[in-house]
Amino acid sequence: MTKDMKEKDIFHECFCTGQKMTWEEWAQWVENHPSSEIVHRCGEFEYNINDVCLNPHHLIIFKDKSKNGFEIRTCQVDSGKWNYGVDYWFGTQGGCHGAAFTNATYDTEKAAVYAALQEVELKCSRVIDEIGRYGEITDNEDEEKPHNNSYLPKLKAIKNKIEAYKQQYNTMVLNLFGW
Repeated sequence: MTKDMKEKDIFHECFCTGQKMTWEEWAQWVENHPSSEIVHRCGEFEYNINDVCLNPHHLIIFKDKSKNGFEIRTCQVDSGKWNYGVDYWFGTQGGCHGAAFTNATYDTEKAAVYAALQEVELKCSRVIDEIGRYGEITDNEDEEKPHNNSYLPKLKAIKNKIEAYKQQYNTMVLNLFGW
């Protein structure tokens, strides 16, 4: 950010490098750099200009036979705190966000994983509730083949798997190895 730049002129801010860019600077940066370019390193973790970790730990990857599942990733930042990223797909609903430099608030990697599991459990529970409330959920890609209540057992099994992982990563449970 130049001396003449005002807060209102900032279009993009990279927290891991402290860079603040106007629209013009950002457009020029994007044109001249790949999104996979490493702009910051913290130990083993590498971050791009969007503060997303390019090489997070992939701690949990779970998929069932019908391709429902979730993935949990973690990264550590300069302060020593941890953050997580998730990918999930439950029936016709899914989402993701990367493990990022920003909002890292967890003291341990285990605590970050537990928080990620809570998020994924909430997403899965919402899909289960919607099926229970509204019955069939149509698949936008193929309106002729809606999912119906028979899909519930698969999602409930996934929720049980999430609960098992939560017990494993619960920070309130002491273990012999201290992690």
